[in-house]
Amino acid sequence: QVLTHEVKGETYVPHLVEQCAMEVRVTALIKENGVIYIKSDEFRLRRPDLSFEVPKNAKNGVPFDLTVSFKNTLPHPLTKCSLDLDGVVEDDEVKLSDVPANSEWKHTVKVTVNKSGQHQISGSFDSAELTDISGYINFTLKD
Repeated sequence: QVLTHEVKGETYVPHLVEQCAMEVRVTALIKENGVIYIKSDEFRLRRPDLSFEVPKNAKNGVPFDLTVSFKNTLPHPLTKCSLDLDGVVEDDEVKLSDVPANSEWKHTVKVTVNKSGQHQISGSFDSAELTDISGYINFTLKD
């Protein structure tokens, strides 16, 4: 016999800590022989990745749009949102509007890099409900 039990996000998301580690423990009593069966499983929930897009034709000294995005797969909005970018971006931390439930979030930042060659931009998105959604991009600028 299979027994299923759905645990909704609103039950556990407010209690998640930094590593999003969870443990599920099941206890069953087998009526026919009185044996107690205990099983547990530990796992980590995966956060979405922050994605970055730089135009392929971006050039040294010419402003271009950096697009940052991720998918909010939670069934509720993310609130008190902020984006922290590191690398060749002038704005450090940007306060953002709420991200609706089950939606694709995108934010565009105007960037000017005054040096050709290899560059990296990294970032972290935080909200009251979910922290440290992170990612990076390596890219090359031509003269």
